[in-house]
Amino acid sequence: MPKIHSKHYSALETAINRKLRKLGPGYGIRNLYRTPQGRYRFQMTLSVDPRHEAKLHAILQSVLRELPADRPVQAKYYLPESVVARVKAQAQKKGVSQSALVAEWLSQSV
Repeated sequence: MPKIHSKHYSALETAINRKLRKLGPGYGIRNLYRTPQGRYRFQMTLSVDPRHEAKLHAILQSVLRELPADRPVQAKYYLPESVVARVKAQAQKKGVSQSALVAEWLSQSV
């Protein structure tokens, strides 16, 4: 699966780690990247004391609000069945989601 890396993700990874280390020195993430489907992935190492679980959730929520503005949003379009069938077939052929395929096509056309 292709990974999309960016300097911005490096800065975001640093910001996440700074906030996580407030909970404890053993908390951290690495290898933050975005998939073509728009999902963010990373490796995370931590052990959570039940007393800190609420803090951990709060930190992750605040960090996720800081993601780049181009994050995926749900959109609904009404297309002819023939177009939907072609998009679906091409997405299956390439092994990607329909949304990722449409996003790829649009980025190539601009």
